[in-house]
Amino acid sequence: GFPVTIEGQKVAIIGGSSGFSLDGSGQGESLGALTQVLEQQFVVNQATTDSLGKDTKTLVFVDSQSNDLDEKGVGGVREYLRNAGKAIIMTSGVDVTNQLTVATSESKLKGLLADYGITIKPDLVLSNQSEIVNFGTDSTRRVLAKYPYWLTTNVFNPDASYTSNVGFLMFPWASSVQL
Repeated sequence: GFPVTIEGQKVAIIGGSSGFSLDGSGQGESLGALTQVLEQQFVVNQATTDSLGKDTKTLVFVDSQSNDLDEKGVGGVREYLRNAGKAIIMTSGVDVTNQLTVATSESKLKGLLADYGITIKPDLVLSNQSEIVNFGTDSTRRVLAKYPYWLTTNVFNPDASYTSNVGFLMFPWASSVQL
């Protein structure tokens, strides 16, 4: 994970998997784009679920299929939230493979979210506000098409400084939420 200093307040970003890469090295899923946006406004440093404390004002948790988060890690996030911590948790109700097959997500964060009355449903949301995806099979063949399972938005709260440098957000394979 990665703490960020915002006017003296820490924001911790945790990838939940050793496969995440901030340096764009291609090891696992890259948080490079997220880091680049954050570095425009904040200082990014490394953190873990064990280092969440009273000085961490917000936790951004990016879950993934390759998540190696254990019960101790979930317990660290749960304890942080019990002590009035705030969190943005990005997880999915389904796992999508490279072959575009789906299975119900095995995220270890489901129980934590249920503690707060949140259920991530095992479905996919479709939208006409979607990303253009290359479905080509190699570098010589490009087939670009809008892919309704990758949602995009450019609508942000104009008073929120943390989105002032963000042009749009994409949510690949988003699931619906039940409260």
